[in-house]
Amino acid sequence: MSLSYFVVDIFADRAFDGAPMTVIVDDQQLSEFQMIALAQENPLAQTVFVMVSQSIEKTARVFTPQGESPLTTHCVMAATQVLANECENQIPSDGKIRFEGFDTHVLTQNGESLVTISQTVNSVVGRSKPTNKQIANILHLIPEDIGFEKFEPMIVGTQTPYLIVPIKSYNAVRAARVKQDLWIQSSLTSSLVKGVFLFSNNTDSNTADFHSRIVSPDFSNTFDPPTGSLIPDFAAYLCHFDTVQEGTHAFEVQR
Repeated sequence: MSLSYFVVDIFADRAFDGAPMTVIVDDQQLSEFQMIALAQENPLAQTVFVMVSQSIEKTARVFTPQGESPLTTHCVMAATQVLANECENQIPSDGKIRFEGFDTHVLTQNGESLVTISQTVNSVVGRSKPTNKQIANILHLIPEDIGFEKFEPMIVGTQTPYLIVPIKSYNAVRAARVKQDLWIQSSLTSSLVKGVFLFSNNTDSNTADFHSRIVSPDFSNTFDPPTGSLIPDFAAYLCHFDTVQEGTHAFEVQR
């Protein structure tokens, strides 16, 4: 068996930065068993299998060593970059292709491909949550770190529920870490919350509106996964507040 295998650094402007993602171009109709086996040999957390097709409707599947995962924004980004840069005749002349739930557009300039993604989601916002004091204890913070302006913690779900928590300072976002025992004892476990999306309006970049980070009991406190997959959830959260009026809005979110 011979397959094309790529490592794509997502959300980066140089190699060996950003979020590394493995993409395998599947032109052999691999079985699910084969995909899982390949994912188990991959040292990176996720492996994206993108199927070769002349249609603008593309198919991609994502696997971890434990099994199949949902297709998320950063996986679509990685798959599209590989199709655009490494596979012939996979991107039509207008640059538009579609994955399930995602519309992507590829703009090629000076030999480089810029990928933009749009996604329409349904969300559930405002489920019951722990108190700010409980959240602070779970995250190894103090209650005064939680919340700023009109923003308050909420559980939001477009695919999997996450607790979205506004944090007053960039330093507190970086310092947060999950206390496993308090997480298990909290209502987050019964609410099937997967993790916590932290954000502040203090950033490293003058152009960014928010700084974000994801923490979860499922991975090490020193691991910072990509936050792009939760941007639809974050957008739904922002729209819940009356400070965001009806219309089209642009926000820059820094990881």
